[in-house]
Amino acid sequence: MPKFFGLFVIFAVGALCVQSVASVDASDAAAITLLQQSTTLIAGSVRLDDIQLTGTASWHAGSENIDGSVTMEATSSGRSRLQLDLGQRSRTETYSGHNEPPACTWEGPDKVARDMGMHNCWTVGPWFFPTLSLLSGHLQAKNLVSYAGQEVRGGVSVEHIQIRRAFTGQSKAVLDLVSRLSTVDLYLDSATKLPVSLSYSIHPEKDDLRDIPVEVRFSDYRDVGGVKVPFHIEKLLNGATTLEFSITSAKFNTGILIN
Repeated sequence: MPKFFGLFVIFAVGALCVQSVASVDASDAAAITLLQQSTTLIAGSVRLDDIQLTGTASWHAGSENIDGSVTMEATSSGRSRLQLDLGQRSRTETYSGHNEPPACTWEGPDKVARDMGMHNCWTVGPWFFPTLSLLSGHLQAKNLVSYAGQEVRGGVSVEHIQIRRAFTGQSKAVLDLVSRLSTVDLYLDSATKLPVSLSYSIHPEKDDLRDIPVEVRFSDYRDVGGVKVPFHIEKLLNGATTLEFSITSAKFNTGILIN
C-alpha cells in the first residue's frame, strides 16, 4: 500500500462523517453498563455542559525540562482546547466536536493557527477529561463501544473498554482505516470505576500508516462541587512521560465557547 493511500481515503470519507452515523455492529451491553456506572460515580446528578481545568505543567524531552501553566477546556459537544504556556515550547490545540467533520488545529508561540492532518483528529472527545464525552450521550450515538475484559494495568485491576467511530456504507478498507485512527482504549479501576488511563495513537503529519502510542494516566481524584476530578494527569508518548499536569482549579458550566 502506498504511504499516502490511507491519507487519501480519510480525506475522501471525511466529508461524509456527519451523515454516516449508523453502525454495522452493536455496542456491547457490558461496556455501556460500565460506562454508566463510571459516569454516575464521577458526576452523580450534576449535569456537565463544559469544564475548565487550570494548573501547572511540566514538559519533558530528553534532558530538557520546562515548567509552566496549562488551561484545558472542553464542552459536552466534544469540542476541546488545550493551552500550554511554556515559553518557546508554548502550544495551543483545538479539536472539533462529535457532530462535526474531524478537524483540529495547533499554534505555537507565534500564535498562528495551523491545521493538523485529518488523520490526527479522529479520536473521541477530550483526552484530558474523558468523562465529559461519556456524559454527553453522543458517544453511544456516534461510536461503537465494546468490553475487552478485565486485566491488570500498572499494578491495578482494570476494566478495558474500547471505543471507535461507527460508519456504514463504506468499503472495508475505509472502515478498517477509520477504526484504526479513531480507536481509544479506556481503562476503569475495577473497584472504583474511575478512569485510570486512556490510550490511543497519533501519527506523523504526512504518514497516517505509522502509529505512535499515547497514554494518559489519571490519579489524585478529588471532589469538586459533586464531581470527581483527577488532579494529576500524566501524558506519555512512546512510553516516555512528556507532560505532567497538577490541577489547581476545576470549573464547570461556565458557558465556554470553543471556536
